[in-house]
Amino acid sequence: MLGPFSKIPISTLRISPIGVVSKNDGGWRLITHLSYPLNWSVNDFIDPEICKVKYSSFDKVVGMISELGNNVLCAKMDISQAFRILLVHPADFDLLGIFFDGKYYINKCLPEGCSISCALFEKFATFLHKTVALKAGIETLDHYLDDFFFAGESSTDNCTILMDTFNEVCRQLGVPLAENKTVGPTTCITFLGLEIDTVLMLVRIPPEKLDKLKFMLDQVLSKKKMALKELESITGLMAFCSRAIISARAFIRRFYDLIASVKNGKPYYTVRLNSEVKADARVWLNFLDQFNGQCYFPDRFWSTNESLELFTDSAGNVLLGCGAYFQGHWVQYQWPSSWADTSILLDITCLELIPIVLSFMIWGRSFRNKKDSVENR
Repeated sequence: MLGPFSKIPISTLRISPIGVVSKNDGGWRLITHLSYPLNWSVNDFIDPEICKVKYSSFDKVVGMISELGNNVLCAKMDISQAFRILLVHPADFDLLGIFFDGKYYINKCLPEGCSISCALFEKFATFLHKTVALKAGIETLDHYLDDFFFAGESSTDNCTILMDTFNEVCRQLGVPLAENKTVGPTTCITFLGLEIDTVLMLVRIPPEKLDKLKFMLDQVLSKKKMALKELESITGLMAFCSRAIISARAFIRRFYDLIASVKNGKPYYTVRLNSEVKADARVWLNFLDQFNGQCYFPDRFWSTNESLELFTDSAGNVLLGCGAYFQGHWVQYQWPSSWADTSILLDITCLELIPIVLSFMIWGRSFRNKKDSVENR
């Protein structure tokens, strides 16, 4: 930060509002409101296309561990004050002015609150990622912005080698590390808020997160309207939990649709909660009542009808029904007589789905943790 200056140091200096938010470690993060004023802010003049960024997913880390097998050693290391290590070109200094306690300052580092900051830092983090992989000759690492994750088979020193290489690369480049956040190598580690156990090959969701989600979903069912900011918070927590509960992702879609339908994007705008969102909230609550917070890793590969030995068929005649065969076992179900002369028997997609659901209900234990692709011909 340049300053303090008693007088405005640059005649064209733009002053943006500032604020602070608390960090998990008890510290504070300075946020510059570069989206103010509306339609005339610094962010309004940055091309949205160059601000797009795609982060690595939690699924990728789980998949990497699955490939390595049981008892994988994992570790994580964090960059300290990530955005502060990337300097802004002096030509842009006049865009980053702040005014505090009667003095002027200029932010000469990548500011939090700038629409392009995450995209720029992700490029730098990717550079570190690829440099470490190249120098170590090992590619079992990943990163999410400033959080770096390393893994290696228990019979090797690969995890330690990756940590040492990352530490050395950062030392040479002058990249500070948050030593108090370094964890591992270990077989049980928390990454992106979820606990990964490579002995049992499962992911655990913190109980406090599940309790909070139950409370928030109860609010959805009890209210007719909700502030947009509150709805976004609930949806974000559902998305967090669905990193572990993969099948739950289908029951967030209508929350996203409702948020996207709001034309006035102000946080405290009131949104009417429709029946579709409430129905999905009930599905979540029914599931969470029986859920212990643990999700086993899914199989790496998709299973087919042939590999599972699962075959099903349905008929559109009320006197017939459907049937399923699974590894030497079979089941038959006749359609209810009440379905005669109804549109149900005309919906072959629905009829074909019924024996598949029956199969999962009867032989469900055999499908545990599998990714099944069932194709009816």
